[in-house]
Amino acid sequence: MVIVSILLFKIFIHKELQEQNTVSPEGLANGSPSSAGLFSPSGQYRITNEESLDGAITILDLLNESVDSEIKIIGQDISFIWNPTSNSIAIIYAGRTWITTSLYFVEEKKLLELPIPIEIVKLLGLKYSLAEESYPYIYPIEWSEDGKKLLCAYEWQDVNGMRQNGWFIWKVKENKLQLYLENEPIHTEGPDAHLQLSKPIRYSW
Repeated sequence: MVIVSILLFKIFIHKELQEQNTVSPEGLANGSPSSAGLFSPSGQYRITNEESLDGAITILDLLNESVDSEIKIIGQDISFIWNPTSNSIAIIYAGRTWITTSLYFVEEKKLLELPIPIEIVKLLGLKYSLAEESYPYIYPIEWSEDGKKLLCAYEWQDVNGMRQNGWFIWKVKENKLQLYLENEPIHTEGPDAHLQLSKPIRYSW
């Protein structure tokens, strides 16, 4: 039952990611997640990946007609949200019981990973402990217009069987995490997800 719940949620997430990876002129203009497709907002880069356990991600430089970067990610269901400035990209990927996000900086050729969930809980100052199997889901929602911050939704299971959830802001330049809003926990038996794949009400940068 647990594995079925996770699988159904991953299918739902993958559908959401596919919808987000549809390029539109409006999206290329403002770098919005709703249309943050394979092309960078500047139009200079195009990103592709192979569906495998160690997904090979390639960033093509269309201006110079060359391969700009090749990245290895250990995960599946890989998708992307470009930074509005086109200098970095949020990479979303999943395992059997988790979904997480890393950042790749195009100019520096550097991959920046989030800390493990137990460390994120400490960094955000949250007042609970995670279960040994916390089934964490961390999903980027939106970049700030200047590309310096990334709003992320999170959900994971604490030691009392509650699905803790909310949003935090990833300050990219400083590589710091700041709690934005903590929702009321949800009691579930197993990792049934209720992740909010949208901004909080009245949220603005």
